Formats: sequence, structure tokens, C-alpha cells
Amino acid sequence: MPKAGSEALIKTWSPVVIAALQDIGGQRWPPHQEKRGLLRRPKLIARFTVEGPLRSGSEILWAASHTLRPSVFDKRGSLIEGEREYWLVGLSCGESPCFRVEGAVQVRDIPARTDALKAALLEALAAGPKQDRFYGNRGPLSHRSRQGDAKK
Repeated sequence: MPKAGSEALIKTWSPVVIAALQDIGGQRWPPHQEKRGLLRRPKLIARFTVEGPLRSGSEILWAASHTLRPSVFDKRGSLIEGEREYWLVGLSCGESPCFRVEGAVQVRDIPARTDALKAALLEALAAGPKQDRFYGNRGPLSHRSRQGDAKK
């Protein structure tokens, strides 16, 4: 599909996908309340991030991720592997666009309809997120895009 078509898909679907990922991310990793003193309201700290949209080949990607253990430097200066959980949503830009949701299980060929996407994300929430080990401090889409650049 030409770039203009993918731009239209991004404009149409990005708010829907981001809202759905915010919803399942908030259910899986509820916000943490940080106390700020006796008379001040506690500050809510989100425990996950949502990335996207990112064009990758003939697909548009979004992700919700939570860092279980950050990638940090040890006392000797060596970078230690981090660990995260995430869900990835992809939208193919073909003649008949369809979604895929990747987590602990992968659901493919989801029709490009809001109700079908939400049902697939609820199924993904029940199955759980995908676990991944990583180096650095970028999210799953950032690592994916950098790996794609290295392959070119």
C-alpha cells in the first residue's frame, strides 16, 4: 500500500490502538502511588509505556511494555541484561488491513474493526504478555527499529 494509505491507517487506528493498550497496560500494571507529604495528594506513577506508531516494512506497530528489571551497568562497568514484558500490536497495510497481537500467545488475522481488536487484546491480557531480555533503555519498538536498520 502506498505511503499515503499507511498515513491514513495511522491517523485512523493510532488513537484506538493506543487507548486499548493504555487500558490493558493499566489492568496488568496498575499505577503506583507516590506519597508527597501530609497535605499533598499522592502522585500516580505509570508502570508501563506505550510506543508507536512505527512503520516496519508493510506493517504499522504499537507496543505496551513494562520493565521488570532494568538493564544497568554493574560495578565492573559491564552492561547487564534487563527484562521486560510487553504486548505488540501490528496492522498490515495490505488491500484488506488486519491486526495481529503478540504477547504470550500470538493472534493473527484480526479484522480491522475496533470490536475485533478489543476482543483480541482481552484474549492477550488473559494469556499474559511476552517476556523479553534486552540491553539498554529503549522499548521493544525502538529495539526492533534499530535491529531493522542494522540489517539494511
